[in-house]
Amino acid sequence: MNTENFIIVKKAFMLMLPSLTEFVGNSLKSNDNKNWWKRYVIDNLHESIIRNLPKEGTYEECINNLDIQACLNIIEKNWYDIFQHKLNKNLRTWAHELKDIRNDVEAHYTINKIKTFNVEDVERALDTMARFMNSINKDVADDISYIKKNMKNEKKIRQKSSNSLDVYDVEQEYKKIERRIDGWFKRKEQYNSKILYAFLKVYDDNDGIVTYKKLKEIADIGDNFKGNFDSMKNFGERNHGKIFEQNGENIILWNNVKELILNKYRQYKK
Repeated sequence: MNTENFIIVKKAFMLMLPSLTEFVGNSLKSNDNKNWWKRYVIDNLHESIIRNLPKEGTYEECINNLDIQACLNIIEKNWYDIFQHKLNKNLRTWAHELKDIRNDVEAHYTINKIKTFNVEDVERALDTMARFMNSINKDVADDISYIKKNMKNEKKIRQKSSNSLDVYDVEQEYKKIERRIDGWFKRKEQYNSKILYAFLKVYDDNDGIVTYKKLKEIADIGDNFKGNFDSMKNFGERNHGKIFEQNGENIILWNNVKELILNKYRQYKK
């Protein structure tokens, strides 16, 4: 796997992370609301995994410190107690395979590129990621499948800084929303869908005026609001898809997707 192929796989892992941490956090918390972090993470994982994790904190502080490797280890370690009741048994096998892939990616950057993968290896990695995410967040699974399908046409990823990858341009962001928007309107149980529907309800009821406080109140998803809302207003690879702009307390639709969102809303409202 040359450097460009490593970047493609790392990019796909970055797409997985927000939804995976949310899924893992909610699964653990629903099983033990009070001691979920200590019981299933701190007291249950190897020291090498937990050394960089907080010993305690708010829900958001805890899940925001999880990386791909930690999430996959949590699923494996708590499979019989929690995750076998939520996921198909194949996902346990795929989780183990993804741990190996993630280790290869990290080794490429930290141990002088000791492993090489060919195009077939990259396609297999993307296929495993898409299959794994299909039961957790179908939008993300579709995005990873899209990367695989268009691998040969992928633009070369630019280096934004020594620690982060480039952001999507406006055209790529629009295409992401275009791929996902029908699913958001159909799958109303998703947090991003609840935020979108809450926005449009307040938008209709208040002549287009929506405040952050009112949106959070109507969405009614508690601690899950901030992270998911941020992922719908920020511009980049790891977001759900940018549809909002925030100006102080006021929230508006991002102008580049406003017409698309409102047209879809009218379509599904009928």
